[in-house]
Amino acid sequence: MAVFRETCDRSLQFFFPSEKIYTTKNELFLKNFLKEKKIDVCIFQAGDDKRVPFPRVFRETGVKLIVAVHTDPEFFRPLVRGKFELKYGNTAVRLLLPIVALKIFFRKRKQMKLYAGNAAAAERIVLLSSKFFPRFSKYVKKEDRCKVCAIPNAIEKIPNNSDISAKQKEILYVGRMSLGEKRTDLLLKIWKEVQDDFPDWRLTLVGGGSDEEKLRKLAARLRLKRISFEGFQNPEKYYARASVFCLTSAFEGFGLVLVEASAFGCVPMAFNSYPTADEIIRSGTNGILVPAFDLRRYADELRLLMRNNALRNQLSVAAHKNATRFSVENIIPLWENVLKN
Repeated sequence: MAVFRETCDRSLQFFFPSEKIYTTKNELFLKNFLKEKKIDVCIFQAGDDKRVPFPRVFRETGVKLIVAVHTDPEFFRPLVRGKFELKYGNTAVRLLLPIVALKIFFRKRKQMKLYAGNAAAAERIVLLSSKFFPRFSKYVKKEDRCKVCAIPNAIEKIPNNSDISAKQKEILYVGRMSLGEKRTDLLLKIWKEVQDDFPDWRLTLVGGGSDEEKLRKLAARLRLKRISFEGFQNPEKYYARASVFCLTSAFEGFGLVLVEASAFGCVPMAFNSYPTADEIIRSGTNGILVPAFDLRRYADELRLLMRNNALRNQLSVAAHKNATRFSVENIIPLWENVLKN
C-alpha cells in the first residue's frame, strides 16, 4: 500500500534525509533506522521499477527483505508498443516494428538487471499472480526462482450487500488518465459508438493524470454526449450508483479497480489483455471479458448490458459475491504466512 505524507499518520512515516536516494548519507540513515527500530522484516514495494537501496545494509543487519512486484513483470512490452501506436497509429506501427522491437530489447535488458538484483537481495519476491511466475523466472537466476510466491491485491471495503435499486444508468471509469497503460481513449471511442442508442445513459470518468487534457480534447473532437470528467474523487459514491464499470487497459498488474467496482455491485467489463483479468472476472458469470482491443465487440457487449436489466442485475449480484475473494480477511493470512516463514 502506498504511504503519502498528506493522508497518513506523520508519526509513522520516515524519509531519507537526502532526496537523491543512493547516497552514503541515506545508507547510514537506513542502517541506523533498522537497528534503532529493531526491524525484523522490510517490504520493498517498488520491485518493478526501482532497485533495492543498499542491499548490503539488510545483509549486515540481518533484516529479512521481501520485494513486491506490483505489475506484470513484462509490462514494458505493451507499454512500448502502445506508445508507438498512440503516436503513429496502428498502420504505421507495423512499418516501425523493427524500431519497436529494439526499444523493447533495451527495456528488457534494463528490467533483467533490476529484477535479478532485487531477487538476489530478497528472501521472498511477491508477485500478484502465479500466472506471472514463468515471465518473472526468465529474469532471475535459477537459485532465486524458489523465492517467488503470489499474493493478489486486497480490497479494504466490501459493503454487506449491493443495492441494485440504487443503480443508475451510468457507465463508470475510475483510474489514472494515462494513455500508455490505461488506454482510456479506447473507452471514449466505444462510448461514441453506443451513446446515441441509449440517450438516458451517461459516462462518468473519475481520476486524473498527465493525459487528462488529451482525453478532454478527444471527447470534444468525437462530440461525445453526456460525459463527465470528475477529477480525483473518493470513488465509492460513484461505484454505488453506477451500473457498469468499464476498463480498457492495455495491461494491468492486477486491476484492483475491477474488484472495487464489483464490491459495490457495479458490473465489471475489461479487455482480456493481461494474464490476471480472468482471475478476477469470469465472463458471463460475474462480469464481461472482451477479446483484447476488439472495440466493436466491446461496444456490442456493452449494449447488451445496457439493454438487458435482468442480465445486468444478475451479474451485479454475482460481482459483489466474487469481490469477497479479495477481502482483507482473505488476503492477510497469505501475507502472514510469508512473514512467519
